Amino acid sequence: MGGGHVSRPDFGMPQPDPAHPLTEFYCLLQRALDREGVFALPALYAQFRAPARRIYADEAADFLTLLPEEGEGASRLLAPAQLQLLYSTLHVTPEGAPAALLLTEECTRTVYAVQLLPPFVWEDPLPPLPDAPAGVVFVLKNVHNEVNINDRNRLHPYYLVYLTEEGEIVYDHLSPRSTLETMRQLCHGKSEPIQALCRAFNEETRCGEEMQLYSDLLEEAVLSIVDAKEDSDLDSLFRAGGTTALLNQISGLDDFELVCFLVVKEG
Repeated sequence: MGGGHVSRPDFGMPQPDPAHPLTEFYCLLQRALDREGVFALPALYAQFRAPARRIYADEAADFLTLLPEEGEGASRLLAPAQLQLLYSTLHVTPEGAPAALLLTEECTRTVYAVQLLPPFVWEDPLPPLPDAPAGVVFVLKNVHNEVNINDRNRLHPYYLVYLTEEGEIVYDHLSPRSTLETMRQLCHGKSEPIQALCRAFNEETRCGEEMQLYSDLLEEAVLSIVDAKEDSDLDSLFRAGGTTALLNQISGLDDFELVCFLVVKEG
């Protein structure tokens, strides 16, 4: 036996708040433990350092330190062990915040509490949505791996370009961090495709048969990279060291392959 999972029927019991930043981590831990059925319990040592005076019982805890490893003057409270789990339950506060994962050992029915102590907790677990106009983000790859336009693209040989549906550049290939941050915020908390948007996109493009709009935008994305290269070549005419106009040749669509694209729709 072991590895059982106890569901949480709502009989007046507090339920975990899905918006709390720790809920996801506790649920991931619980599923992993239920799947494996065992938990490696570390050793536990106690170290008591009392001052050179009389202390009272209610202040003794102030001088007690719990340690995962043996230290000077420490006493072992628990030996390391492999627990065979009977079941686990998630203890939740009345406000919905996960407090601990309670593990019941199979043979002795001893209950152990496991708490997650991350280095930080977000005050707002969901980042604000960015000002992202409807359009498309293209992820392109330069087929000439040795060519990096004046070493300015940090993601070379990959290029990210974000355009509106009208073909205006939101973020060019020299601003990949802004594009990635926008993508991260737009996709935060979404592990499955949004079916309503997929249906709308399929209707708009006849299931991908009519992609002229996105083909035109793809050409605009590549032209923006080429234009940036030409502007850089012109600037180099006025710098010491000569021009770059004959170096790092990039001419157009044939120099790139499309890796993927993200369509942005206004909600």
